[in-house]
Amino acid sequence: MPSFERMKEDSVEETKRQRFYDKLEKREKDQLENLLRCGANAMDLKKHNRQSTPLHMVIDSKVADYPTSFLEVHFQDKIGAEMIELLLKYEAADVNAKNVHGDSALQIAVSCFNYDVVEVLLKHNADLRDIHFKGRYFERAGNVLPFFEAVQNLFGIIELFRCKGYDMNLTGELAVLNFLNGYNFVIDAKLTESILQLGSPLGIRKFFDSIITESLNDCSNRGQYRKINIIRQIRRYLGIVRIGNMYINVEINDYLLKVIQTLQKDLLEMLWDETYGGCDVKGIEKEIELAKSTMMNNRASLLDICTSSPERAYSLLSNSEYCSILNSKNFSINFPQSAGIIKGYIAKCLIRTYSKLTALKYLRILTRENLPDLCGYNIMKYLTNEELLTMCKAVLGFD
Repeated sequence: MPSFERMKEDSVEETKRQRFYDKLEKREKDQLENLLRCGANAMDLKKHNRQSTPLHMVIDSKVADYPTSFLEVHFQDKIGAEMIELLLKYEAADVNAKNVHGDSALQIAVSCFNYDVVEVLLKHNADLRDIHFKGRYFERAGNVLPFFEAVQNLFGIIELFRCKGYDMNLTGELAVLNFLNGYNFVIDAKLTESILQLGSPLGIRKFFDSIITESLNDCSNRGQYRKINIIRQIRRYLGIVRIGNMYINVEINDYLLKVIQTLQKDLLEMLWDETYGGCDVKGIEKEIELAKSTMMNNRASLLDICTSSPERAYSLLSNSEYCSILNSKNFSINFPQSAGIIKGYIAKCLIRTYSKLTALKYLRILTRENLPDLCGYNIMKYLTNEELLTMCKAVLGFD
C-alpha cells in the first residue's frame, strides 16, 4: 500500500492540477500568470487530461460560450490570446501539441475562426503543414451565419496564412466558399432579422417561402403574433434601407413586399400605421446623416458604400478603415438601428468578391485554361453565389 506521505503528496498535486484547470476553463488570466510564475508546468499537467492540452482548453473555453443557434457569435478573443501567450512565454505548453483527436491548437483555432489566437500561435511558429480549413464552424457545428465578424476573422486568418507562405488548396477554398454561401439554416421566425441582413437573394427567398408555407391558415394567437412580428421586421428592414437609399436587390425588394401582403391576408387585424415597422424615423435620419459624414477613406463615406452595388462598394472598401470603424465600441451606439444592416451589407460585399475570385480558379480548370479571365468574370456576373459554389463542387466531384 502507498505510504501516507505519498498519498498526501498525490493529493497536493491533484489540487494543483485542478486549480490550474480551473484558471484555464474560467479564463482567469491574472491568476493563471501567478501560477505560472510559481513554476506551474502545463506540459506536466497535460498527461492528466488526455482529451486535451492547456492550449486546447483555453480555445474550447471560449467556444463553449458560443450559442448553438443562428445568433451572432462574438469572435474577438483577446483574453484567450493573452492566456495562450502566457503559456508559451513561460514555456509551459507545446505550441504544436495535439489533442486526442490529433488536432493541434492552431487547427482548432482555425476551425473556430479565432483570429486572435491564430495570430499568437503563428507568432510562436506553430506548424502550418497539417492545417486544414475544416471542422467546427466549417461544418456548421455551431450553426453560424456569415456575420461580418465571422467573415472578417476568416479572411484575416487566410491572409495570415498567406503571409507565412501557406498555399491553400482547392479543397480548402471550397470549404471557405461553402461556409460563406452554403448555409442551410433552420426555418425559425426568430432568425428573420439576421436573414434579412445577411442572406443572399436565394437564401432570403428560401427562408420566407418556408415561413409562408408554415404560417398559412395558422389562426392561433401564437401564429398571429408570429406573423405580426415577421411583418414588422421586414417593414423595419425595408424602411431603414429606403430612408438611407441603401442598396437592395430590386427583385428582393419586390419579393419582400409580396411576403408582407401574403402574411397580412391571414391577420385578424390589419397593421395600418406601421410603414417602417415601428422604427424611430427621426433617429434613422440622424444615423444616415452620420453615415454620410463618416469617411472610410479619402474617396468614400460609409453611406457611399451602403448605397453602392456590391461590386462598387467593394472597390470603395479597398484601402479603407472599415474594419476599425465597424469594430469600434461606439459603432453600435452611433448606429443603434442600422448597425446590423450596414455590417451585413459590407459582409455580403466581401463575400461576393471572394466568391467570384475563388470561383475563377475552378472555372480555369473547367475550361482547361482556354477561357480568358475577362470572359470568366463576365460569366460570373450572371451567376449567384450559390451557383458559383455548385460549379466549384462539380469541378472537384462533390455533390
